[in-house]
Amino acid sequence: MIVINWRARWSCCLGPVILLNPGADNVTKRHEFGHYLQWRHYHLFYWVIVAIPSAARWLWDVTAHRHWGYQRRRAWYYSGWPEHNADKRGCVDSTTGRLLTITISAKYLKAYNKLQIKG
Repeated sequence: MIVINWRARWSCCLGPVILLNPGADNVTKRHEFGHYLQWRHYHLFYWVIVAIPSAARWLWDVTAHRHWGYQRRRAWYYSGWPEHNADKRGCVDSTTGRLLTITISAKYLKAYNKLQIKG
């Protein structure tokens, strides 16, 4: 896994590459780690099963839900596929901003440590 800090207001996972905004908190880092685990699971199919639906969900949210409040938009976005599954895999609740207890297999520990998550 490659982690790149970039100048954007949002973060995303492009398979083996995670792009993090400078102010990414631990919740965001774990959520993107969940997407990385999705990529490890689906591999080449990740783009069709996860990346495209995620991008479409984000585009729909920023265009159709502009009049919604922050919490309502956040709850809608993270409640559906593939965002809810990324939260589950990353052991985080992005809607409430809570880190859940996580157990990392040795296979993914090195990748997880690259994100420098505290807590």
